[in-house]
Amino acid sequence: MNNLTFFLDDYPQNLLNPREVMDHNAKLVTSFMYQPIFLREKGQIIPNGIIDESVNGKIRIKFGKSLWSDGSRVTANDFYNSLRYILVNNPLSSYLNFIKGVSEYVKGNVSLDDIKMKVEGDYFCAEVYRSDLYKGVFSNINFSPKKFENGELDRSITAGGYKLIKQYKNKIVLIRNQNLINLPEYVYFRIEKDFLKQLKRVNEEKYSYTGFTSTNFSQTGEINTFPINSGIHFRIIISSEVLNIINLSKFRYEIKEEIRKNIELKKLIELSDDTLNLVPIDGKQLRKREQTVNFLYPNYYPNDILVRLTSKILKRVGCGVTEKSVSLSKFMTVDIQDYDMILELVEPITDNRLDKWIEQIRFIEQCKKSDYVSLINEYFDVILKS
Repeated sequence: MNNLTFFLDDYPQNLLNPREVMDHNAKLVTSFMYQPIFLREKGQIIPNGIIDESVNGKIRIKFGKSLWSDGSRVTANDFYNSLRYILVNNPLSSYLNFIKGVSEYVKGNVSLDDIKMKVEGDYFCAEVYRSDLYKGVFSNINFSPKKFENGELDRSITAGGYKLIKQYKNKIVLIRNQNLINLPEYVYFRIEKDFLKQLKRVNEEKYSYTGFTSTNFSQTGEINTFPINSGIHFRIIISSEVLNIINLSKFRYEIKEEIRKNIELKKLIELSDDTLNLVPIDGKQLRKREQTVNFLYPNYYPNDILVRLTSKILKRVGCGVTEKSVSLSKFMTVDIQDYDMILELVEPITDNRLDKWIEQIRFIEQCKKSDYVSLINEYFDVILKS
Protein backbone atom coordinates (compact mmCIF):
# COMPACT_ATOMS: atom_id res chain seq x y z
CA MET A 1 0.00 0.00 0.00
CA ASN A 2 1.20 3.52 -0.77
CA ASN A 3 2.78 5.62 1.99
CA LEU A 4 0.85 8.60 3.36
CA THR A 5 2.01 12.20 3.79
CA PHE A 6 0.30 14.84 5.93
CA PHE A 7 1.29 18.51 5.76
CA LEU A 8 1.05 20.41 9.05
CA ASP A 9 1.05 24.16 9.66
CA ASP A 10 3.43 23.95 12.64
CA TYR A 11 5.64 21.46 14.42
CA PRO A 12 3.61 19.44 16.96
CA GLN A 13 3.99 20.75 20.51
CA ASN A 14 4.89 18.29 23.28
CA LEU A 15 4.75 15.28 20.94
CA LEU A 16 4.67 12.04 22.98
CA ASN A 17 5.25 13.91 26.23
CA PRO A 18 2.55 12.69 28.63
CA ARG A 19 3.57 15.38 31.13
CA GLU A 20 2.23 18.13 28.85
CA VAL A 21 -0.89 19.12 26.93
CA MET A 22 -0.67 18.30 23.22
CA ASP A 23 -1.82 20.65 20.47
CA HIS A 24 -3.98 19.44 17.57
CA ASN A 25 -1.02 18.63 15.33
CA ALA A 26 0.48 16.46 18.07
CA LYS A 27 -2.85 14.73 18.57
CA LEU A 28 -3.06 13.91 14.87
CA VAL A 29 0.40 12.32 14.92
CA THR A 30 -0.24 10.54 18.21
CA SER A 31 -3.57 9.12 16.99
CA PHE A 32 -1.61 6.91 14.58
CA MET A 33 0.34 5.40 17.49
CA TYR A 34 -2.18 5.01 20.29
CA GLN A 35 -5.86 4.17 20.67
CA PRO A 36 -8.27 5.60 23.23
CA ILE A 37 -10.49 3.04 24.94
CA PHE A 38 -13.60 4.70 23.47
CA LEU A 39 -14.14 5.96 19.92
CA ARG A 40 -16.46 8.63 18.57
CA GLU A 41 -18.28 7.35 15.52
CA LYS A 42 -21.47 8.64 13.85
CA GLY A 43 -22.34 10.73 16.87
CA GLN A 44 -21.94 7.81 19.29
CA ILE A 45 -19.19 6.90 21.76
CA ILE A 46 -18.40 3.20 21.43
CA PRO A 47 -16.00 0.88 23.33
CA ASN A 48 -12.66 0.19 21.64
CA GLY A 49 -10.88 -2.98 22.73
CA ILE A 50 -12.65 -3.04 26.09
CA ILE A 51 -15.95 -4.20 27.58
CA ASP A 52 -17.77 -1.47 29.48
CA GLU A 53 -19.75 -2.87 32.42
CA SER A 54 -20.11 0.46 34.23
CA VAL A 55 -23.24 1.27 36.23
CA ASN A 56 -24.45 4.51 37.75
CA GLY A 57 -21.78 5.86 40.09
CA LYS A 58 -19.19 3.17 39.31
CA ILE A 59 -16.86 2.66 36.34
CA ARG A 60 -16.05 -0.97 35.60
CA ILE A 61 -14.12 -1.57 32.38
CA LYS A 62 -12.71 -4.95 31.29
CA PHE A 63 -9.46 -4.99 29.30
CA GLY A 64 -7.90 -7.76 27.23
CA LYS A 65 -8.95 -7.28 23.59
CA SER A 66 -6.27 -4.80 22.46
CA LEU A 67 -2.59 -5.57 21.87
CA TRP A 68 0.62 -3.61 22.23
CA SER A 69 2.97 -3.63 19.26
CA ASP A 70 5.14 -6.26 20.99
CA GLY A 71 2.19 -8.68 21.04
CA SER A 72 1.37 -8.35 24.74
CA ARG A 73 -2.11 -7.36 25.85
CA VAL A 74 -3.16 -3.87 26.92
CA THR A 75 -4.19 -4.38 30.54
CA ALA A 76 -6.29 -2.60 33.13
CA ASN A 77 -3.05 -1.94 34.99
CA ASP A 78 -1.60 -0.15 31.93
CA PHE A 79 -4.61 2.17 31.88
CA TYR A 80 -4.48 2.67 35.65
CA ASN A 81 -0.78 3.62 35.47
CA SER A 82 -1.46 5.99 32.55
CA LEU A 83 -4.10 7.85 34.56
CA ARG A 84 -1.87 8.05 37.64
CA TYR A 85 0.94 9.45 35.50
CA ILE A 86 -1.39 12.13 34.15
CA LEU A 87 -2.55 13.01 37.67
CA VAL A 88 1.01 13.47 38.91
CA ASN A 89 2.48 15.28 35.92
CA ASN A 90 -0.16 16.70 33.60
CA PRO A 91 -2.35 19.84 33.55
CA LEU A 92 -5.11 17.64 32.10
CA SER A 93 -5.68 16.08 35.53
CA SER A 94 -8.63 18.43 36.15
CA TYR A 95 -10.54 16.61 33.39
CA LEU A 96 -10.63 13.58 35.72
CA ASN A 97 -12.51 15.47 38.46
CA PHE A 98 -15.54 13.20 37.94
CA ILE A 99 -13.55 10.46 39.74
CA LYS A 100 -13.95 10.70 43.50
CA GLY A 101 -10.81 12.01 45.18
CA VAL A 102 -9.23 13.65 42.10
CA SER A 103 -10.34 17.19 42.95
CA GLU A 104 -9.09 16.78 46.52
CA TYR A 105 -5.77 15.39 45.25
CA VAL A 106 -5.28 18.29 42.81
CA LYS A 107 -5.85 20.71 45.69
CA GLY A 108 -3.27 18.86 47.80
CA ASN A 109 -5.73 17.62 50.42
CA VAL A 110 -5.30 13.85 49.88
CA SER A 111 -2.67 11.48 48.52
CA LEU A 112 -2.67 9.80 45.11
CA ASP A 113 -3.61 6.49 46.71
CA ASP A 114 -6.75 8.07 48.20
CA ILE A 115 -8.30 8.54 44.75
CA LYS A 116 -11.17 6.09 44.31
CA MET A 117 -9.80 4.04 41.41
CA LYS A 118 -8.19 0.60 41.37
CA VAL A 119 -7.50 -2.55 39.36
CA GLU A 120 -9.38 -5.81 39.98
CA GLY A 121 -7.92 -8.50 37.72
CA ASP A 122 -8.79 -7.51 34.13
CA TYR A 123 -10.99 -4.64 35.32
CA PHE A 124 -10.29 -0.96 35.86
CA CYS A 125 -12.69 0.32 38.52
CA ALA A 126 -13.48 3.80 39.80
CA GLU A 127 -16.12 5.54 41.88
CA VAL A 128 -17.48 8.66 40.18
CA TYR A 129 -19.66 11.64 41.00
CA ARG A 130 -21.20 11.60 37.51
CA SER A 131 -21.53 8.71 35.07
CA ASP A 132 -22.02 10.83 31.92
CA LEU A 133 -18.45 12.13 31.57
CA TYR A 134 -15.98 9.25 31.52
CA LYS A 135 -16.65 8.06 27.96
CA GLY A 136 -16.06 11.50 26.48
CA VAL A 137 -12.82 12.01 28.42
CA PHE A 138 -11.50 8.51 27.73
CA SER A 139 -12.19 8.94 23.99
CA ASN A 140 -9.53 11.67 23.95
CA ILE A 141 -6.10 10.56 22.69
CA ASN A 142 -4.46 12.24 25.73
CA PHE A 143 -6.06 9.60 27.96
CA SER A 144 -5.25 6.56 25.83
CA PRO A 145 -3.31 3.73 27.54
CA LYS A 146 0.45 4.03 27.24
CA LYS A 147 3.20 1.56 28.11
CA PHE A 148 5.34 2.42 31.12
CA GLU A 149 8.47 0.74 32.43
CA ASN A 150 9.70 1.79 35.88
CA GLY A 151 7.50 4.86 35.77
CA GLU A 152 8.76 6.11 32.39
CA LEU A 153 7.00 6.04 29.05
CA ASP A 154 8.30 3.32 26.72
CA ARG A 155 8.05 5.01 23.30
CA SER A 156 9.16 1.86 21.47
CA ILE A 157 5.84 0.13 22.26
CA THR A 158 2.53 1.50 20.94
CA ALA A 159 -1.05 0.26 20.66
CA GLY A 160 -1.95 1.83 17.30
CA GLY A 161 -0.77 1.05 13.83
CA TYR A 162 2.55 2.92 13.96
CA LYS A 163 5.51 3.98 16.05
CA LEU A 164 7.82 6.98 15.81
CA ILE A 165 11.22 6.33 14.21
CA LYS A 166 12.56 9.76 13.17
CA GLN A 167 12.07 13.41 14.08
CA TYR A 168 13.64 16.12 11.92
CA LYS A 169 13.34 19.90 11.95
CA ASN A 170 10.52 19.88 9.40
CA LYS A 171 9.50 16.22 9.22
CA ILE A 172 8.26 13.36 11.42
CA VAL A 173 8.39 9.74 10.25
CA LEU A 174 6.26 6.87 11.56
CA ILE A 175 6.68 3.21 10.61
CA ARG A 176 3.92 0.63 10.85
CA ASN A 177 4.01 -2.01 13.53
CA GLN A 178 5.20 -5.34 12.12
CA ASN A 179 1.99 -7.25 12.86
CA LEU A 180 -0.11 -4.94 10.61
CA ILE A 181 1.24 -5.68 7.14
CA ASN A 182 -1.86 -4.34 5.33
CA LEU A 183 -1.15 -0.75 6.39
CA PRO A 184 1.04 1.74 4.49
CA GLU A 185 4.62 1.14 5.62
CA TYR A 186 5.35 4.79 6.40
CA VAL A 187 3.38 7.88 7.38
CA TYR A 188 5.17 11.21 6.97
CA PHE A 189 4.24 14.50 8.63
CA ARG A 190 5.87 17.48 6.93
CA ILE A 191 5.81 21.07 8.18
CA GLU A 192 4.73 23.70 5.65
CA LYS A 193 3.56 26.95 7.23
CA ASP A 194 2.55 28.66 4.01
CA PHE A 195 -1.03 27.68 3.22
CA LEU A 196 -0.85 28.17 -0.55
CA LYS A 197 2.47 26.32 -0.83
CA GLN A 198 0.98 23.47 1.14
CA LEU A 199 -2.03 23.18 -1.15
CA LYS A 200 0.27 23.25 -4.16
CA ARG A 201 2.30 20.34 -2.78
CA VAL A 202 -0.86 18.42 -1.94
CA ASN A 203 -2.01 18.87 -5.54
CA GLU A 204 1.33 17.67 -6.93
CA GLU A 205 2.06 14.71 -4.66
CA LYS A 206 0.03 11.51 -4.65
CA TYR A 207 -1.42 10.40 -1.29
CA SER A 208 -0.62 13.73 0.32
CA TYR A 209 -3.15 15.56 2.46
CA THR A 210 -3.39 18.82 4.34
CA GLY A 211 -3.52 19.00 8.11
CA PHE A 212 -3.87 22.78 8.43
CA THR A 213 -5.40 24.02 11.67
CA SER A 214 -5.34 27.72 10.80
CA THR A 215 -7.11 27.77 7.44
CA ASN A 216 -10.09 30.07 7.11
CA PHE A 217 -12.67 30.45 4.37
CA SER A 218 -11.30 33.68 2.93
CA GLN A 219 -7.84 32.10 2.40
CA THR A 220 -9.10 29.35 0.15
CA GLY A 221 -10.37 31.73 -2.54
CA GLU A 222 -11.16 29.90 -5.75
CA ILE A 223 -9.13 26.80 -4.88
CA ASN A 224 -11.19 23.68 -5.51
CA THR A 225 -11.65 22.40 -1.94
CA PHE A 226 -14.44 21.04 0.21
CA PRO A 227 -15.00 21.33 3.96
CA ILE A 228 -15.00 18.47 6.43
CA ASN A 229 -17.28 19.48 9.27
CA SER A 230 -16.82 18.59 12.91
CA GLY A 231 -18.86 20.20 15.65
CA ILE A 232 -16.50 22.53 17.51
CA HIS A 233 -17.21 22.82 21.23
CA PHE A 234 -15.75 25.79 23.04
CA ARG A 235 -15.86 26.93 26.61
CA ILE A 236 -15.32 30.22 28.38
CA ILE A 237 -13.79 30.08 31.85
CA ILE A 238 -15.16 32.98 33.92
CA SER A 239 -13.95 34.52 37.18
CA SER A 240 -16.33 35.11 40.08
CA GLU A 241 -15.90 38.86 39.57
CA VAL A 242 -17.29 38.69 36.04
CA LEU A 243 -20.09 36.39 37.19
CA ASN A 244 -21.12 39.12 39.64
CA ILE A 245 -21.44 41.56 36.74
CA ILE A 246 -23.20 39.56 34.03
CA ASN A 247 -26.46 37.66 33.85
CA LEU A 248 -25.19 34.19 32.92
CA SER A 249 -28.33 33.05 31.09
CA LYS A 250 -28.53 36.27 29.09
CA PHE A 251 -24.80 36.15 28.37
CA ARG A 252 -25.13 32.62 26.99
CA TYR A 253 -28.10 33.66 24.83
CA GLU A 254 -26.35 36.74 23.44
CA ILE A 255 -23.21 34.78 22.47
CA LYS A 256 -25.37 32.34 20.53
CA GLU A 257 -27.11 35.21 18.78
CA GLU A 258 -23.79 36.80 17.82
CA ILE A 259 -22.55 33.46 16.41
CA ARG A 260 -25.73 33.10 14.35
CA LYS A 261 -25.14 36.56 12.85
CA ASN A 262 -21.47 35.90 12.02
CA ILE A 263 -21.00 34.51 8.50
CA GLU A 264 -17.83 32.53 9.30
CA LEU A 265 -18.72 31.22 12.75
CA LYS A 266 -22.14 29.91 11.80
CA LYS A 267 -20.37 27.72 9.20
CA LEU A 268 -17.98 26.34 11.82
CA ILE A 269 -20.19 25.99 14.90
CA GLU A 270 -23.49 24.13 15.00
CA LEU A 271 -25.38 25.58 17.93
CA SER A 272 -27.15 23.31 20.39
CA ASP A 273 -28.34 23.59 23.98
CA ASP A 274 -24.92 22.56 25.34
CA THR A 275 -22.80 24.50 22.82
CA LEU A 276 -21.60 27.02 25.37
CA ASN A 277 -19.69 25.65 28.31
CA LEU A 278 -19.23 28.51 30.78
CA VAL A 279 -17.06 27.47 33.72
CA PRO A 280 -16.25 29.51 36.88
CA ILE A 281 -12.59 29.67 37.95
CA ASP A 282 -12.40 27.94 41.34
CA GLY A 283 -11.25 30.15 44.17
CA LYS A 284 -10.82 33.29 42.05
CA GLN A 285 -10.81 36.35 44.30
CA LEU A 286 -12.67 39.54 43.44
CA ARG A 287 -10.48 42.27 41.98
CA LYS A 288 -11.99 45.73 41.78
CA ARG A 289 -10.48 47.25 38.68
CA GLU A 290 -13.24 49.46 37.31
CA GLN A 291 -14.88 46.35 35.88
CA THR A 292 -12.09 45.73 33.37
CA VAL A 293 -12.05 42.13 32.13
CA ASN A 294 -8.70 40.55 31.20
CA PHE A 295 -9.56 38.08 28.42
CA LEU A 296 -6.96 35.42 27.46
CA TYR A 297 -7.04 33.21 24.36
CA PRO A 298 -4.65 31.22 22.11
CA ASN A 299 -4.05 33.00 18.82
CA TYR A 300 -5.38 30.56 16.26
CA TYR A 301 -8.47 30.80 14.08
CA PRO A 302 -11.36 31.28 14.89
CA ASN A 303 -10.59 32.32 18.48
CA ASP A 304 -10.10 35.98 17.56
CA ILE A 305 -13.64 36.15 16.15
CA LEU A 306 -15.15 34.49 19.23
CA VAL A 307 -13.27 36.83 21.55
CA ARG A 308 -14.27 39.89 19.55
CA LEU A 309 -17.97 39.12 19.71
CA THR A 310 -17.77 38.16 23.41
CA SER A 311 -16.00 41.46 24.18
CA LYS A 312 -18.78 43.34 22.41
CA ILE A 313 -21.35 41.73 24.71
CA LEU A 314 -19.29 42.57 27.83
CA LYS A 315 -19.01 46.21 26.77
CA ARG A 316 -22.80 46.42 26.59
CA VAL A 317 -22.97 45.87 30.36
CA GLY A 318 -20.30 48.46 31.09
CA CYS A 319 -17.19 46.28 31.21
CA GLY A 320 -13.91 47.36 29.74
CA VAL A 321 -12.09 44.49 28.02
CA THR A 322 -8.36 43.88 27.62
CA GLU A 323 -7.77 41.07 25.12
CA LYS A 324 -4.58 39.03 25.49
CA SER A 325 -3.56 36.78 22.61
CA VAL A 326 -0.69 34.30 23.16
CA SER A 327 0.84 31.42 21.24
CA LEU A 328 -0.55 27.95 21.84
CA SER A 329 2.62 26.77 23.58
CA LYS A 330 2.51 29.74 25.98
CA PHE A 331 -1.23 29.29 26.52
CA MET A 332 -0.57 25.75 27.78
CA THR A 333 1.57 27.01 30.67
CA VAL A 334 -0.03 30.35 31.56
CA ASP A 335 -1.44 30.90 35.07
CA ILE A 336 -5.17 31.37 34.50
CA GLN A 337 -5.51 33.08 37.88
CA ASP A 338 -4.07 36.20 36.25
CA TYR A 339 -7.10 36.51 33.96
CA ASP A 340 -10.83 37.06 34.32
CA MET A 341 -11.95 35.15 31.23
CA ILE A 342 -10.26 32.43 29.17
CA LEU A 343 -11.44 31.01 25.86
CA GLU A 344 -10.65 27.39 25.10
CA LEU A 345 -11.61 25.22 22.14
CA VAL A 346 -12.62 21.80 23.38
CA GLU A 347 -12.21 18.55 21.42
CA PRO A 348 -14.25 18.43 18.20
CA ILE A 349 -17.17 16.02 18.39
CA THR A 350 -16.57 13.75 15.43
CA ASP A 351 -19.31 12.13 13.37
CA ASN A 352 -17.55 9.59 11.16
CA ARG A 353 -14.39 7.58 10.63
CA LEU A 354 -12.79 10.22 8.46
CA ASP A 355 -13.21 12.87 11.14
CA LYS A 356 -11.67 10.57 13.76
CA TRP A 357 -8.29 10.73 12.04
CA ILE A 358 -8.35 14.22 10.57
CA GLU A 359 -10.59 16.08 12.97
CA GLN A 360 -8.67 19.33 12.60
CA ILE A 361 -8.51 19.24 8.80
CA ARG A 362 -10.93 21.73 7.27
CA PHE A 363 -9.98 21.50 3.62
CA ILE A 364 -8.60 18.84 1.35
CA GLU A 365 -8.57 18.70 -2.39
CA GLN A 366 -11.91 17.67 -3.89
CA CYS A 367 -10.57 15.12 -6.38
CA LYS A 368 -8.74 13.24 -3.62
CA LYS A 369 -11.73 12.86 -1.34
CA SER A 370 -12.64 9.29 -2.31
CA ASP A 371 -9.02 8.08 -2.18
CA TYR A 372 -8.53 9.66 1.22
CA VAL A 373 -11.72 8.26 2.74
CA SER A 374 -10.87 4.82 1.37
CA LEU A 375 -7.33 4.82 2.81
CA ILE A 376 -8.32 6.09 6.24
CA ASN A 377 -11.30 3.72 6.50
CA GLU A 378 -9.06 0.84 5.46
CA TYR A 379 -6.60 1.78 8.20
CA PHE A 380 -9.43 1.99 10.72
CA ASP A 381 -10.84 -1.40 9.69
CA VAL A 382 -7.42 -3.06 10.02
CA ILE A 383 -7.04 -1.68 13.53
CA LEU A 384 -10.47 -2.88 14.63
CA LYS A 385 -9.90 -6.39 13.23
CA SER A 386 -6.38 -6.80 14.61
